[in-house]
Amino acid sequence: MLRLLATAGLALIPAQALASEYPDRIARAIETLRQVCTNVGGKPGSFNGAVTSRDVNGDGQPDFVLDLGNVGCEGRPDAYCVNGFCALEVYTWRAENDWQPLLVATVSDWRTGRVANRPALILTQRGSFCGKPQRKFCTVTYTFADGKMYGQMK
Repeated sequence: MLRLLATAGLALIPAQALASEYPDRIARAIETLRQVCTNVGGKPGSFNGAVTSRDVNGDGQPDFVLDLGNVGCEGRPDAYCVNGFCALEVYTWRAENDWQPLLVATVSDWRTGRVANRPALILTQRGSFCGKPQRKFCTVTYTFADGKMYGQMK
C-alpha cells in the first residue's frame, strides 16, 4: 500500500522536477523530448516510467535508456510512437556526469541480457529495418566487448 501511495505521489510531481534528478545530459534529453511533444501540439506526460538506468555495455558504469513508449503526449499519441513502434534512446557513461548518445532506434520492445557471455542490448524492430519487409518484426542484438559495439540482425 505504501508503494502504491508513493507511486501515486510521484505521478503528481511534474516531469521537469524529476528531470532535475538525472545527470545533466539525461535531463537535457528529457527536456528536448518534452519540447517535441509541445511543438506538435501536445501536453507532455510524465517520464517516470521512461527512464531506466543500468549498465548496458558492461563497463561497470550506469547507462541510461529513454523508452518513449512509456511517455504520454496528451493530444498527440503519435509524438513518440507510430503503429506500436516507439523511439528509444540509449546514453552510455563516458566520465563523471558525462553520458553520450550510443543509439537511437524505433522499437516495439527492448531488453538487456547476455549473448555469448557478452553484455547485450536486444531490440525488437520493424522487419523492414532488417531487410525483411514481409515480416512485421525482426530482432537486432547489439553486443559489447573491448569498448566496441557489434550488431546482428535476425
